[in-house]
Amino acid sequence: MKPVEKLPLLLMPPLGAIAIFVISGRSGAAAHDLVSGARDWVLICVSVYTVALVVAWFLRHSWPAAMGRMLLCGLFAYVGISRIVDIVGRHWSNVWQIFGAAGSLPTDEVAALRWALAAWTVCLGMMVTAIATGFEGEGES
Repeated sequence: MKPVEKLPLLLMPPLGAIAIFVISGRSGAAAHDLVSGARDWVLICVSVYTVALVVAWFLRHSWPAAMGRMLLCGLFAYVGISRIVDIVGRHWSNVWQIFGAAGSLPTDEVAALRWALAAWTVCLGMMVTAIATGFEGEGES
C-alpha cells in the first residue's frame, strides 16, 4: 500500500473519536465526572494522534523522531489502558451490566460507564494506531 493510500484509513479513528465526543456531549451522561473527563482526554488524544501522523509523514526517515513519537503515543496508550482497567475494576461486580445484562446500577450510571469506556477505548485505539503507523516505502530503509 502506498503511503498516500494509507491516509484515508488513518483519518477514520480521529473522526470516530470526534463523533463519540459530540454524541456523548448530547447524552444525559455528559454531566457525569467519568464522561466529562474522558471527553477531555478524547480531544487530547486526537491532538496527539494528529501530531504523531504529521511527524510520521514529514520525518519518515528520522529514527529519533519515530522513537519519540512512539514513546509519546505509548505514554498516552498507558493512560488509556489504566483508565479502562480502573473503570472496569471499580465496577467489577456490575461489569456485565455495562455490556447489557441486568444488574443493580441505575441506568444513568450505566450510560456514563458505557460512554467513558467507549471514549477511553477510542483513545487507546488511536494511540496504538499512531505507534504502528509508518510511511516508509517498501524498499526504503
